[in-house]
Amino acid sequence: MLFRSWVTAAACNYLPQVRVRARSFTRYHPGRRITVLLTDRKPVGVDFAAEPFDVLFPDDVGLPPAWAMTHSRKQLAAGAKPHLMLHALDHLAADAVIFVDPDTIVLGTMPDAEDVARQHAITLRPHFLAPGSRSDDLRPFVEDRVLEAGVYNGGLIGATRCDEGRSFLAWGAQRHADRSEEHTSELQSRLHLVCRLLL
Repeated sequence: MLFRSWVTAAACNYLPQVRVRARSFTRYHPGRRITVLLTDRKPVGVDFAAEPFDVLFPDDVGLPPAWAMTHSRKQLAAGAKPHLMLHALDHLAADAVIFVDPDTIVLGTMPDAEDVARQHAITLRPHFLAPGSRSDDLRPFVEDRVLEAGVYNGGLIGATRCDEGRSFLAWGAQRHADRSEEHTSELQSRLHLVCRLLL
């Protein structure tokens, strides 16, 4: 059976959300845990052995130490995403990895997400599956926001251990490395390029 690794990344100020996320996942997936990359220094007084998740720190996934001094917490968590996913494929014995935002709560089992992630090199989720109602007064505003953020939602991304999956993650990691700190959240807005550039 293929092993799917569920991962997320967050700063330590997000620990309460991460705990809720981890417990909600374990509730519907007994015996399984998520892996969390905490992007700042290890907080004092936290017993990670008692937490409902496995923890990694920036050194574990090869994040450049200078990022902690040049990026905000949010930017660092966003920039860490492809590095964490590559680490899961290379060092956590995962055949497929699924990243879900740390402030996401799990309300049931997710076999469809795992099946899709297992069957495809790259898994992306669009913001919408159907157009909004023409009578919706907020539709122009929502569509403008989606155009700014990109077609796909970076809050759920999957990749498998294959050439295309690894190329996608390496591309994302390199995009962050090549850009200055104000652009480290841009991966989501560029996810639509994946289909054109990598597949």
